[in-house]
Amino acid sequence: MKSFLSSRIHLPALALAFLATQPYAQDAEIMPTRASSVNPNGTIGMSQVISAEGIGAGQVNLTVRGSMYSQSRDMANVSYAGEMLTNGQISTATLGAALGLNPYLDAFTGVNVHNVRADGISGSGWGSSFLGAKFNVPFARSTPIRMAGEVMGLFGTSSNQINNNGLDGYNYLETRTYTDVKITLAQSVLLTRNPKETGFKIHFNEGVLSSFQPSKEVALLLGAGVEFIPIVSLITGLEINSRTFLASPDTKDPLWVTPSVTWRTPALINVNVGADIALSPERASSGIASRALEPWRVFGGLTYSVDTRKDRREAARQRRLEMARLRRQNDSLANAAAQDRARSRMDSIARVEADRRLLEELARRPEIQKQLLSTGLLVLDAVYFETGKTDISINSEPYLDLISKLLTQYPKLNIEIGGHTDNVGGLEYNQNLSNGRSAAVVSYMLRAEPSLQGRLTSRGYWYSQPKATNDTPEGRQLNRRTELKVTNPEVLKEYR
Repeated sequence: MKSFLSSRIHLPALALAFLATQPYAQDAEIMPTRASSVNPNGTIGMSQVISAEGIGAGQVNLTVRGSMYSQSRDMANVSYAGEMLTNGQISTATLGAALGLNPYLDAFTGVNVHNVRADGISGSGWGSSFLGAKFNVPFARSTPIRMAGEVMGLFGTSSNQINNNGLDGYNYLETRTYTDVKITLAQSVLLTRNPKETGFKIHFNEGVLSSFQPSKEVALLLGAGVEFIPIVSLITGLEINSRTFLASPDTKDPLWVTPSVTWRTPALINVNVGADIALSPERASSGIASRALEPWRVFGGLTYSVDTRKDRREAARQRRLEMARLRRQNDSLANAAAQDRARSRMDSIARVEADRRLLEELARRPEIQKQLLSTGLLVLDAVYFETGKTDISINSEPYLDLISKLLTQYPKLNIEIGGHTDNVGGLEYNQNLSNGRSAAVVSYMLRAEPSLQGRLTSRGYWYSQPKATNDTPEGRQLNRRTELKVTNPEVLKEYR
């Protein structure tokens, strides 16, 4: 018996130690899209095995579950209302409710009812009622292990106990006429993946049951279960449970296995069906073969979950989103300010460079005037464009300001601004490019000196008037130019 009890206690601990080393993917809190699997008392869990998970602050679970089995003749000392119970149909129902008081504390309550139909016996009534709480140890969510302690008071509100032999019967705790206190320790390993929570959940329970019934020993309650969640809406479960007296354990006491299936609907309603299958061997009692449990019991139930703090949580979520948006906006503004400062520095550098070039051009002004008046032609060698574009570089502006101002001194001169290119890129491309560049220069000069209106024209010559060969990089560079030409050269003698 010692080895039997030792194996029941130590196997969950060994399995938990192993599973604690396994990887875990549930690192962030995700709002639930389905109700969790639910124990008949309304907390998270399976048919009998409870989970160490909390149901969540403000979450309410309402559960109704019914079960049915046939009572055969080979159960010794089974009675109801003082009469032997044979060839009967036993039905029980559990109504349970649970509330998450905070992230770590759940409270629950409920009541059982029963109905008996057997040879010469018929009856129904209230079963046991219960009230309890479960405290969940605040583990970090990045840890796959959960631990919890549950304390439950079972009040003997039933008028008749079904199966009053020892701890026998599936419904032993559902039809008590005495008050009991149940204390359970639960450990869970959550190998699930957010946000759909598919994967595995493994639960271990170790509990004791102390009764106010005279001469009733303290009972040891053990359970373990595995939940496999292949898709978010489906949970398949398998659990094993046992009840035996702590001081005198017996391998023939109640031991059963429970397969179950739970469908989690999008409406936060669970539909659960399953069966309890007895594993307890027969025992001999006064020469009559008896068993602790009937061969099977079937059950089914519904659970509805409602989040009483949904609006508050949604408001908090919106606040988090708004704060994140404001942080992003502040970051964007900071980046924009940094970019403005960078552009300002670049503009300052460009302006310094432009001022330097302007000083150089001012020093050359007499030479530029002499060339213009003697030849009627001036290469605007300080006018720059971005490659393949018609935008005038900021470095060219001081130079064009100087040329524009110079032309105001000779109001009789008519000026043509000619754009020239190399032969790279084809005829149509270079025609458009030369036209655009010459027009851009005229446009700038008119803005700089509006008095030149009517005296300036533009024309693109593409690569029709090369100054050098287009076969070399140096020659192509000379051919890419903007020229100023006096179109009425006969007037130049008036200004010489």
